[in-house]
Amino acid sequence: MTNRPLRIIFLLLVLFTWAACVFGAPLDPADTLKILAIGNSFSQDAMEHLYHIAADAGVDVVLGYLYIGGSNLAQHWRNAQYDLPNYQYYKNTDGSWRVQGGRTLLYGLQDEDWDLITLQQVSGLSGIASSYTENGVLDHLIDYVNTHKTNPAAKLGWHMTWAYQSDSTHADFARYGRNQLTMFSGIVHAVREVIVPRDEFAVVIPAGTAIQNVRTSFIGDALTRDGYHLSYGLGRYVAGLTWLHALTGLPLDSLEWVPDEAEIPDHYLPAVKEAVEAAVAQPFVITVSSYVEPPAGMQQAAEEEGAAIDLDNYTLLDWEPVGCAYWQSNGAQHLFNVLNTRENSTASNLCFFVSSGRMFTRDDIPVGSIIEIAPGFQYRPEGWTSLTQRTTNRPAPVTTHRVVVTEEWWGDFQYRAFNVSYIGNSWDIRDEVEEVASKLRIYVPKK
Repeated sequence: MTNRPLRIIFLLLVLFTWAACVFGAPLDPADTLKILAIGNSFSQDAMEHLYHIAADAGVDVVLGYLYIGGSNLAQHWRNAQYDLPNYQYYKNTDGSWRVQGGRTLLYGLQDEDWDLITLQQVSGLSGIASSYTENGVLDHLIDYVNTHKTNPAAKLGWHMTWAYQSDSTHADFARYGRNQLTMFSGIVHAVREVIVPRDEFAVVIPAGTAIQNVRTSFIGDALTRDGYHLSYGLGRYVAGLTWLHALTGLPLDSLEWVPDEAEIPDHYLPAVKEAVEAAVAQPFVITVSSYVEPPAGMQQAAEEEGAAIDLDNYTLLDWEPVGCAYWQSNGAQHLFNVLNTRENSTASNLCFFVSSGRMFTRDDIPVGSIIEIAPGFQYRPEGWTSLTQRTTNRPAPVTTHRVVVTEEWWGDFQYRAFNVSYIGNSWDIRDEVEEVASKLRIYVPKK
């Protein structure tokens, strides 16, 4: 069983053996770098931590991005063409983001003498090459930026974004058969076909490839907060690190700053940095991580932590595991508060999960309880504030070996449930339900 993820990962490598196209770093890190992104929430994800990452590398930056949620290239061109004040303009000159509402694309474009200006396609269309050039929108945007930029030497970059998490519920995931590798392949194809041949682009920033590379490591697929937007700590850190490395070529070895030490512990950094460096070196190839297995120290620490529980003081909760089923607290109106099974769902990924047979309340899992997951596995602690209301911010998958239940863990949730899977939730578990179920243990304090 332990070799199954390895076999699949090496198969993925075979699927992506295209020759790499390497861009030189377009910016001189000795200067103050001024970088503007024209995009949406994926630009926000990528740039959120870039200021602090750059500062850790000794690079001064001025950052900005023009934001409209879910905006695609065609919408950006309409906004430019008619000078529409539809953007939130975010700017960072000192480590803090400040926002101005009701700004035009032209305003952001001419607010600074930018050194680099990036474009990107909306995530759902990022793997559809024809969407880049439909009605000439890309040519129009390139011409507009080059005509109106205030720094004649400013360069254009392309932000190559990421494929959705494998269990994402995003409506546009259906364009790719709800298959992460199909989506990533489409993104790579679109960028190679449309962006790379254009001399106007000085660099492709392969944030999506870096994310995909990390997914082959022991860290796994859980790099988003909702199936498509990057997690606030780790996911955004990977993207920001990719931007710095792609734009400056600076080495990453000495960088120590992270936005969240709990989400990005020290033993994650070698896998993350390797993934980013490989993505920049080979932006159109999935590079299998050298860190497929959890570090020995991580395994040992997990075992030591497990041994530290005094079972005289705790009761092991029967969480009533059910195979080929999952909870989805932000799901469809008729399924968000029930267990999705083969009786009520035709989802192709049902058998990637073992899930709790019921929801749990605070009385079932009180503060002070301990939740443990074995290395190589993950769980999603689904949450509901009400059984009549879908959850807006679905809890992210957890790979941390031990979590102590606190008031913060419960927050506003009144009910919790659990989906357990291999990290990356891409392996069929129908023949090993009991084995996978044994990887999640919930210890409840004795009364």
